[in-house]
Amino acid sequence: MRRSSVKLAVASLLLCVAQASSAQVLQIIGCTVEKPGPFAGIVNQIWETMSDGYRPTVTLIATAVNGPNPQTHTVVLNHPDYERYEAWGARVAESPAAQLILERGSDISECNNQALLIERASWGNVGEEWAWNAVFPVTASDSATYAEAFGDLMTSDTGESVTGSTVLYEARAGGTNTHLIAVLSPSFAALNRDLDTLFSSDDYDDFIDAVGENRVLGVRSQSRHVRTWTP
Repeated sequence: MRRSSVKLAVASLLLCVAQASSAQVLQIIGCTVEKPGPFAGIVNQIWETMSDGYRPTVTLIATAVNGPNPQTHTVVLNHPDYERYEAWGARVAESPAAQLILERGSDISECNNQALLIERASWGNVGEEWAWNAVFPVTASDSATYAEAFGDLMTSDTGESVTGSTVLYEARAGGTNTHLIAVLSPSFAALNRDLDTLFSSDDYDDFIDAVGENRVLGVRSQSRHVRTWTP
């Protein structure tokens, strides 16, 4: 791996997440990992090293099906406000131990794919029990119209039958998509049963008619929840 670029990317993973008071904001970091076990250990070491003060919630996700994208893992950091985001960034930057761990991580991973997302709406509630997710990147020419139509779908009879959670995010930075939809489920089978039900329904047909050419769907993926570190 290229040591300098990887170290900067992993540092961005740890330093660049914020959450506004009015909406949940996530920094999504896509990584290509050579050794998954040691990589999870790197994330855990950073978490443990910074235990003497504020820490964000960190979630590690392993990609199962991702099309042509070589990304193998995603790391998500979540802060409750901008002030603690800045405080976390300063702490990591000033910590020799954290910097040494980042350097070790650059030998086994490359984390260059980043996006900043704002949560706009969510339906259902799996919480920390979710085990699998499906992600749908979307480009919408009219964000308000798309969000309204998707909300109508999720509050329809079919949408309310989904056993897991569904979250609509607006992309604030990173990539070319305007939105991202995440479907969280307690199992791989339950996830795909929910998707089968949703996509074959009349309610979904109504949604497609409503958004029309306003929606362009990107490469879809499914991933497995590895671990969440919660303060």
